[in-house]
Amino acid sequence: MHRQITALILLFASLVFPGGAAARLPAPYGTLYPFTLVAATNWNGDPAGANDWNCKPSAEHPYPVVLVNSTFLTASVNWTSVSPYLRNRGHCVFAFNYGRQPPYDIPPGINGIGPVADSAQETKTFIERVLAATGARKVDIVGHSQGGVLPRYVMQHLGGADDVHRMVLLSSPFRIDAAGFGDEYEDLLYRLLKLVRPEAYQLLADIAPIPSLVEIFTPYFWDSLNAVDHGLAHQVDFVQITSKWDEMYLLAGTTPPVGASNARTYYVQDAQLGEWVPCLADFSTHFAIPYTRRAVAMIGNALDPAHAVDPPCDVVPFYSP
Repeated sequence: MHRQITALILLFASLVFPGGAAARLPAPYGTLYPFTLVAATNWNGDPAGANDWNCKPSAEHPYPVVLVNSTFLTASVNWTSVSPYLRNRGHCVFAFNYGRQPPYDIPPGINGIGPVADSAQETKTFIERVLAATGARKVDIVGHSQGGVLPRYVMQHLGGADDVHRMVLLSSPFRIDAAGFGDEYEDLLYRLLKLVRPEAYQLLADIAPIPSLVEIFTPYFWDSLNAVDHGLAHQVDFVQITSKWDEMYLLAGTTPPVGASNARTYYVQDAQLGEWVPCLADFSTHFAIPYTRRAVAMIGNALDPAHAVDPPCDVVPFYSP
């Protein structure tokens, strides 16, 4: 049944988004398509181009790519654009859903709401499955929002750092702060959150219907995650791709910590490669950035800098499909 649904989606995409028809798989852009047809017909399915368990990495792309989606969105919805784009560029691509084991299995399958530790274990298990199936030594990871936090938890707390080559964080915070409001406020939010005792946060996480969000806004969680190597395993290369219009930019740290030489941040508004001027027409927000041609191309460039392309600068209206 899932194969028929996927075929229907690809046919629809090739008709509605003719710009992607030249590629082996259509890579539609914009939020309207994933949040309507994909959400209605393939909510719990695989994104196009992902989870071919017979795919073997090439010498040109030796690391299979694991896509880890955000809170609430499923893999098929979150990676509508990224998955087929990367597959068309020759990567083996894999994606999964997490954080919805009982008692957090809310129909139709709301993703990423369970405790972070449980979701991180699911992430580690999936990475190990990908490595076993492909025969690769390491994986590359693209993680959107919470999907960037979980692999870091795996690397810091579950011994998974040696399994990762490069980590692309798509609007995923390095920490929680208020740097987006100015340097003078950078630590203010963190200090305010620490006025609450750890026991209170734990109690709230235990009774909350979405414990993952409670944990991610708990300063003590970040203290633990970032205790070693700034939370950025030294053997892994980290690339942050985000937007200055992202809601998380105001409340979360998207610039690398001072001293983290293995991490860098690129904003979609900044000039890329040979561009002379910034892309000021891009107003991508948190749940729009995975579906813009510019961000998707920048993800591809981060994973394969030897074959980087010029990211297009499109008009992306604020909170627009």
